[in-house]
Amino acid sequence: GRNIKGMKWNSSFLSLIGVAMIELQLIPLNAAFAAGPASLVSTISTLNSVIMIVLAVKFLKEKIAPIQYIGIALTLVGAIIIGGV
Repeated sequence: GRNIKGMKWNSSFLSLIGVAMIELQLIPLNAAFAAGPASLVSTISTLNSVIMIVLAVKFLKEKIAPIQYIGIALTLVGAIIIGGV
């Protein structure tokens, strides 16, 4: 597994946490679909990948390649255009 601050995590345990997080995020997503227009909710939910990249850089010290910066920019521009923000 990956060492995080000197702790070695079992990959099965991390996989279980990942699956649980995916399932937990569906609760507010379903609430958002019930409360708002699907076009806006689905557009905002696509920003999940950008949020994950930012968190990976912040907490896991991941490096972003130039092509990833382009992908982040295109995702943000697309969300703005489609969402009408």
